[in-house]
Amino acid sequence: MTVSASELWVASQRAMPDWARGRMNATTIMVAQGATALGGAVWGLAAYRVGVVPTFLGAGGSGVLLIFFCRVIPAFKISIDFTKNLTFEPARVAIFPENLTAGQPPATQDGPVEITTEFHVHPARRSECIALMREAREILLRNGAYRWHLYEDLRQPNKFRMEVVVPSWKQHLLQSERLTKNEQEVIDKLRGLCIDPDPPEEWISLSVDREVLKKGL
Repeated sequence: MTVSASELWVASQRAMPDWARGRMNATTIMVAQGATALGGAVWGLAAYRVGVVPTFLGAGGSGVLLIFFCRVIPAFKISIDFTKNLTFEPARVAIFPENLTAGQPPATQDGPVEITTEFHVHPARRSECIALMREAREILLRNGAYRWHLYEDLRQPNKFRMEVVVPSWKQHLLQSERLTKNEQEVIDKLRGLCIDPDPPEEWISLSVDREVLKKGL
């Protein structure tokens, strides 16, 4: 039992992304402790009701049957080596393609960084766009952004500009590793609402407030 639990723990550590490892480990420990407490209560109740020996025999028999099902019957075969089916290519956090042509990329600690995107949607799909934007806002804020705004052009209805601010360039790069499959589906749906003839441009701006506010020697 201890060896099996250790193998499962190692497999889970290999599959966890680094940025979520702490939270996922905390969840695993909480669930394991809760299961242990529940199992102890069931074991104690069974031992009290039917006796210790029948409880031991029942647990042993259940274990043998479980091993038989997992080893012999193909439909019940379980493998903890699920990492071989994972893709480690980071998902894109940007709604539209980035065109970063700067000669020298910012340092990881530089920031804040603002990502501005403009896009136009069909009037009939405005409500759908707003609903998806509500989800996109939660995704971006959850994955590291600390400011999010959505504006509509007064001259062109249903033309929106989204502004997202993250604390640093490193945080902006890390966002590409924090998108889950479901979150990527939301971004793809939002991208599919655009009616612009060409892919809208996305601007990435780096704050230079530190240079402006820096006092001269």
